[in-house]
Amino acid sequence: MQHLLNQLARLNDQKIGDNKIYSFLPYRKGAKEFDYDVVGCNVLSTLMGKHVKKNFSFEKYKTQCLDHLKDKLSDPDVLVDLEEMYFSDATIAKTAPEFLLLRSQEKCNTSTKYLIDLFRGFVSQGASQLDFDSGMNFIERIFLDILSQNLQEPRVQPTEACYLPFVAENFRRDVLFLSKHPDYFLDQLTSCIELYTFIYCSQLGLNIKNWTNGEVPSSKPLYFILDTEKASSERTLVMKGGYRSVAPRMADVFPILSMLEYLNNDSTVPKEPLWAFANAVRSTSAEQHDVVFAEVSKFAEEFRKKRKLHPTNRKPSNAIECMQQLTTYGIKQFDKSAKGDRHSVNATYIKFFETGVANNFIQARGRSSKVLVVNQDFLLLLTNLAIANRSPLRFQTLLAEFQSRGFYFDKSSQQALINFYERVGNVDRMSDSGDAVYVRNTI
Repeated sequence: MQHLLNQLARLNDQKIGDNKIYSFLPYRKGAKEFDYDVVGCNVLSTLMGKHVKKNFSFEKYKTQCLDHLKDKLSDPDVLVDLEEMYFSDATIAKTAPEFLLLRSQEKCNTSTKYLIDLFRGFVSQGASQLDFDSGMNFIERIFLDILSQNLQEPRVQPTEACYLPFVAENFRRDVLFLSKHPDYFLDQLTSCIELYTFIYCSQLGLNIKNWTNGEVPSSKPLYFILDTEKASSERTLVMKGGYRSVAPRMADVFPILSMLEYLNNDSTVPKEPLWAFANAVRSTSAEQHDVVFAEVSKFAEEFRKKRKLHPTNRKPSNAIECMQQLTTYGIKQFDKSAKGDRHSVNATYIKFFETGVANNFIQARGRSSKVLVVNQDFLLLLTNLAIANRSPLRFQTLLAEFQSRGFYFDKSSQQALINFYERVGNVDRMSDSGDAVYVRNTI
């Protein structure tokens, strides 16, 4: 905690420049489409504690494998068939999870690299050696042995703490469960990454202003309907607690995180969330609190003058209120009425959330306008992850697991969920009551 207070005490050493963001959000101005496949391969690499050696390419690997087999085969034509079978279109990467490591070194855009860093942070705490039971044949085991000779320990150190530990914990538990089912892992890893990218970003928006008590963030209500359901303006939770709940909050994410960059001014330690700074301030001595109070006050006033903003009506009486004042200035500078093009810059972040992160979870529904939806593919994945090894799971417990992952459903959607499970055939109904309905996973 002391290093956080020290950074606050050095706040006035910072030069107030343009608004920039380097951490806690997987996209920046000019963001490109994520390559969720490559992200998944890098997540696997981190979980396995291994990555492909630098400069070891797929072509080198292919050559080593075919050279190894060449002297052992009596019929040269078989080698041609094996090359076509395993190395045409990198098919070998779809054979078993371990071979996905070959794709972790693929070139990708900057946005994908940011997302890789975010997910590495999710799984870097307590990384474990995964042991897949992939059922390989003897040729695939030879290929795996050759790959293993070209792996090394990763040297990547986390540069930031996780802003939403509850999301990271759920993701790590879910992906470890997936790893116990190699075929399902191969089939669903990319969707799992996309699902959790949306969960993280939407919950970040809902939690971004809840930092003053210094407590670790938790899942906030966000209501969805199934994509087969009709949206009605009479469904209050869906209308007010869904898209309309998260969309305005996303406007505060870039302003607050760019302001947080000033607080994280020690490059020798991982960057910390705003709630961690608040926790440090609330836990410190009165003497050190006064030092922080004075420094943050001075910096907030300098920032206000630099951005030519009107002062807030209420004068802060402690360091937490002063930090609130600073974040308020950070948000106000992006108002439409503010000078310059800052509002349009923030608008690009808001737009990318809708088009690049949440595009598969937002639908326009006529008079009901935009609502949050979950399609059947994501719903089945979410259901299997939530149930995990506890199949069958009581329906109400399943709903609680959904909520812990940021998915909330009103009564109408809960009935639609049961109807959906009955069509799939993975439900055991003991009575007409939801308390006596049990859902099985479909793996």
